[in-house]
Amino acid sequence: MPPIEKNKKIKRLKGKTKFDLLFKEGEINHEGDLLMRIKKDPSMELLEAGVSVSKKLFMRAVDRNYIKRLMRASLKKIEKNLLFDGLCLVMYTGKEIPKIGDLSNQMQKLLRKYID
Repeated sequence: MPPIEKNKKIKRLKGKTKFDLLFKEGEINHEGDLLMRIKKDPSMELLEAGVSVSKKLFMRAVDRNYIKRLMRASLKKIEKNLLFDGLCLVMYTGKEIPKIGDLSNQMQKLLRKYID
């Protein structure tokens, strides 16, 4: 009998304690211009994800917000394919503004490493 498919959702990562837990106990993984900190937690029923862009690399808030919007959109595209629950923080470490296709491919490769 196949396992029952849960309806996976991505929720916004909030709260100092969750960020501290992620930085203390989370795993780090790289793919292209993306760096991901992730902590799997099967007791949670969803993935709480956050995105971040360095102010040092992109001085203009317009650019940072645009990149974060692209990252959220690429996370939303692969929301249905997620098979794990927990906390996740994706950081953009590139020096140029990415294209949506490149960012989506990198995000898929990065999250594919965590699918059981």
